[in-house]
This record gives sequence, C-alpha cells and structure tokens, in this order.
Amino acid sequence: MEVPVLNQFEAGQRLRRGEIPSLLLIHGEEQYLARRLLHAIKAKLAAGGETIDYLEWEPDDGETELYTALVTLPLGVSRRLVAARNPAAGLCMPYLKLTGDPSLVFVLLFDHMLKANDRLYRAVADLGWVVDCPPLKGRSLTAWAQDEARLSGKQLPERAAEYLHFLCGDNPGLISQELDKAVLYLGGTPSPITEAVLRITGSHTASRSIFELVDAVAARRSEVVRGILDSLLSEGQAPVFIATMLARHYLQLLEASLLQREGAPPRETSRLMGIHPYVAQKLHQQLASYPLPEIEGILSMLLELDRSLKQGRGEPGLLMEAAVGEICSQTPKQASQMMPVSPHRQGVL
Repeated sequence: MEVPVLNQFEAGQRLRRGEIPSLLLIHGEEQYLARRLLHAIKAKLAAGGETIDYLEWEPDDGETELYTALVTLPLGVSRRLVAARNPAAGLCMPYLKLTGDPSLVFVLLFDHMLKANDRLYRAVADLGWVVDCPPLKGRSLTAWAQDEARLSGKQLPERAAEYLHFLCGDNPGLISQELDKAVLYLGGTPSPITEAVLRITGSHTASRSIFELVDAVAARRSEVVRGILDSLLSEGQAPVFIATMLARHYLQLLEASLLQREGAPPRETSRLMGIHPYVAQKLHQQLASYPLPEIEGILSMLLELDRSLKQGRGEPGLLMEAAVGEICSQTPKQASQMMPVSPHRQGVL
C-alpha cells in the first residue's frame, strides 16, 4: 500500500513513536532537517540495544561500495543503516527490492526536491516513506522553533520565536543551537524561553550586538548603550557602519510613522515595508514615544554624524558617543527641536 508523502514534522512524530521504515527518500533544500531525521533513525535503532553498522555513501564512492553495504551483513552487527546521498536513479532502482531485508534501513538523501512523477520517487512511495524537506521560512519556521522548544519541555512564546527568527534568519541549525542554550540556562524550571532569556544566552556576534545597540538607543537606555558601543568599537567595528545602521532604523521608523498617518493598520506594516514581522512590532511600539518631528531631528543629526565621520572632523569614538548620548538624553519635546551634533562637541553617555 502506498504511504502518503510526509513532511519533516510528521516523519519526526512517527520516528518518536518508534516507527522505523526500511526505505526512505528524504529530499529538499533544508539539509539540516534532513540530517536531523537521519540522526533520529540512528538514535532509534541504537535505543533498541541493537548493534548498528552505518555507512554514508557519496556518488564518488562507486557502485561496488553501495552494493556491498546493502547486501553484506558484517559480523557482530544486527542492523545496517545505509544513507546514499544524491544517487542516480538508475543506480538505486535495482536495490530497492532489498528493503525487504529486516536488518536493513536504506535512506536516499537528495539536496533538492524531486518531482512527484520521478521514477525513483514513485518507486519509493510504493515501498516506504517519502519525506519533503523544503526550506522553512516565515511562520513555518517560527512554528518549527516553537515545536522544538516543546520537545525540550519548554514554551517559546510567539514574540520570542519571532525574535529568534530575526536574529538567526532562515537557519534552523542556528535556531536549534540558541534554543539548546536557553533550555540549559533555564534547567528544570517551568519558565518559558522569553526574549529576555534569549538575549542572555545568545551568541554575541557583531550583527547581533549592532541590533542590540540600535534597540537600546531607540529605548533611550543610555547605561546599556555605552557598554555595547564600547564593545563594538573595541572589536574594530567601523563607526560609519554603526552610524549607518542607526540611520537605517530611524528611516524605518519614519516610514512606519508615515504609514500610520495614512491609516495603514499595524499588521500591514511588515508587508508594506518588506520587513520582518518582529521589526514591524518593534517599530510600532517605539512610535508611541517618537513623534514625527523627533524622528526627523534624529535623522538630520545622524546625517551630520555621517559627514563628520567620513571627513575626519573628530575622533570617531567620541563622535559616536556624542550622537547616541544626544538621542538617549532627549525627551520627545526636546528632540523635536534637536540640532545636529557639533563635530567639536565631546559629549559622553
């Protein structure tokens, strides 16, 4: 009987229930998830107390090695797991009938999607599992992250999942690493994996630190800003780049403000601006404390900062400190009357 095509969620659930097919075709660009399924099969076989012989076959290895792995049971081994990566259909078809051997699990791994009318695809669908692993993006990726957290006994609120997606991009491998660190940090407590926890446990890459700097400046958290800025500058991050990222954020804030004035609903900001939903949420939160004149004043100041940095009008670190200090120290009323920071002013946070 033909087994329906599974996605990686469904395949993972079946494996956790103890189902292990003798033949699988795992195909798609999301190789991290494909590898996860392969490791899950190995773990299930090992959990049964069986001795396993594992071979991962590459096209350069030749047909003889694949044939030997599929038909020969090594001494002292009770189960064999053979994974063939991107094999030619003509090479594999004669061996599919070997999957009736109860000691063998044969996995075909493809790093691209096969078509449903492909000869090998149809043949495997009649005998075992076909598992689709297309790239996870958007809501499907955040939903996957929340499922991963649940498997570890933790809750990952939607906002924290969006934050994690924003930091790691469409990379489930990085997301999984960050979740593992958060789970270890929380230990056996029932606490959820919040955005605050992810900030504490996360990898402090330069791109993340710049994001945290922008976030802290926008929130006027001067005590936090100084530490992040000092760290970025000591690591050799270019002041011009930092200024550009600050300006980029306030340009986005300006666009969100104008969309709000035009009556665009908050939920449409992400689509209309082409930005991540997490960023859109942040912008709408900040608009409550950033009137339009203030945003325009900050952008004028950052433009002058950019000119000062590029023309060498002062020590870059002091110019950066003066600029972010000016933003952090202003109230909305004062900021609406802001003047560009003088290149000779050596303000501190």
